[in-house]
Amino acid sequence: RVAPALFTMRECYCITTMSHRKGYFFGSEVKMNDGLYFQKPSHRAHPERPARLASAYQTLIDYGLVQRCERLAARDATREEIAWLHTTEYIEKVASSATMTQAQCEKLDREEFTEKFVYFCQQTYRASLLAAGSSVQVVENILSGKSLNGLALVRPPGHHAESDTAFGFCFFNNTAVATRYAIEHYNLKRSVTFL
Repeated sequence: RVAPALFTMRECYCITTMSHRKGYFFGSEVKMNDGLYFQKPSHRAHPERPARLASAYQTLIDYGLVQRCERLAARDATREEIAWLHTTEYIEKVASSATMTQAQCEKLDREEFTEKFVYFCQQTYRASLLAAGSSVQVVENILSGKSLNGLALVRPPGHHAESDTAFGFCFFNNTAVATRYAIEHYNLKRSVTFL
């Protein structure tokens, strides 16, 4: 088990394009707290770290995709959107971490999320809302006809989160929330989502 991953946010943004109609979201300032996260050499190799997104973003730059995109404002997922997939009790548990000390967050990790590979801090709830909401923003941009496709590069990831528990670095299931948004707001009968 590695040290808790601390998320800090200063700004995040979505990027889409009208001319080539491609889009993506990238949170350039959703970072782990370097002071805690990189205390030990083994932490640098942890799969859920800022370098995961930085590498993907650099690849987009290298292939000239960033220059062909337009930046959009990111947003938090609403409580209603999160509640489409997650239980009220679980949402409250994640939300409560925002007012906890780091020691209390670590206790929450140990007592309620042992073996789940998640690490809470005060910024977990906000970062998770922003990741899910930004995923929804990309879907909205596509379904409203502003973009043909999109990509959400977000932290924390969400695809392992279950309805009533966090799992595998994931707190809210960003992909499922964005898919449900498409169904609810665009009356889709079915959807195919690629991770």
